[in-house]
Amino acid sequence: AGNLPNVLSAEVEGSINAGLAKIMRELRIKRYETALDEQRTRTTYSAGLGKQWDAFISHASEDKKDFVQPLAADLRKSGLSIWFAETALTIGDSLRAKIDEGLAQSRFGIVVLSHHFFAKKWPQHELDGLFAREIAGAPGLKVVLPVWHNISAEEVAQYSPLLGGRLAARSSEGMDAVVKQIRGAMGLET
Repeated sequence: AGNLPNVLSAEVEGSINAGLAKIMRELRIKRYETALDEQRTRTTYSAGLGKQWDAFISHASEDKKDFVQPLAADLRKSGLSIWFAETALTIGDSLRAKIDEGLAQSRFGIVVLSHHFFAKKWPQHELDGLFAREIAGAPGLKVVLPVWHNISAEEVAQYSPLLGGRLAARSSEGMDAVVKQIRGAMGLET
C-alpha cells in the first residue's frame, strides 16, 4: 500500500509524457503541412499567372556578392520564387536560352541598376527583354522593378531617361525596405 502513490505517480507521469509526445508529433506534422501549403501557394501564385517564377533578377556581376545574392536570398525567404543566374544555371546550360526562359517565365524583372550595370551590355539586353514584355503587355502592365544600387537618380537619368523617370527602391534604404518595396510593387504588401 505504501508503494501505491509511487505507482500512481509513475502512471500519471507516463500518461502525461505520452500525451506530450503525441502533441509534439502532431505539431511537427502541422508545421510541415503548413510549410507545404505555403510552398504550394507560392507555386500557384506564379503558375496561376502562367509564369514559373515571381521575378527575374537582372544585375551586373560586380554587384552580386555585396547586394544581389543577399537580395535574392531575402526575397526567397519572403516566399517568392526567384530566377537568379547563380541558382538557375548549371554546367552545360545554354546561357542565352536559360536567360530567355527566365525572362519569359517571370512575372516581374527586378533590375539592379548601378554604374556596373550600365557599363555592361548583357544586363542591358536583359532589360531590353523586360521592356519588350512590358510594352507588349496590357496597358499599364508593370514588369520592370528598378532597384538603385550605389547610384543616384540623376546618374540613372543620365544613363537612361526612361529609367530615371521610374520610382525605384534604393539599396541605401536597407535590405528589408527593398524587399518590402518589391513585394509591394507585386501587390503582396499592404
